[in-house]
Amino acid sequence: CGFHATYEATGYLTCSDGQTRTVTQWDAYDRERLRELFAEAGDAPLFSDTLHIVEVDEAAHAQLREFDAEVSAYPQYIEVGDKRIPVGDFEGVAIIGRNHMVVHLKDGGKHYEVDGASHFSALKYLYLFDLVKEER
Repeated sequence: CGFHATYEATGYLTCSDGQTRTVTQWDAYDRERLRELFAEAGDAPLFSDTLHIVEVDEAAHAQLREFDAEVSAYPQYIEVGDKRIPVGDFEGVAIIGRNHMVVHLKDGGKHYEVDGASHFSALKYLYLFDLVKEER
């Protein structure tokens, strides 16, 4: 999405716009900027990432498949490769650690463990999920 910040030893973040913010200020800024992008969105994705995805059968506690995919987020859906998943089909998004999130879809029985590169931010997917919930 083009946003980035560097955490400094002072406890502040130096942001991509050159300003210094606290973590709380950065969080508010990041959410508001995503809200603006969401409102202005046309046909272009809000953001895209190449991600490593593991599909897990929850009842069997078994990995079903593992793959890398280009993931693009639009206001109303997430595109994973050539598959479109409406954002309304998401049951929940949980951040499990740096660059790692778990996504549950309403179809039940499965979840997706998602990892990205060091610059990947799972927060933007969580914020998008929250934003769509607010819109409902």
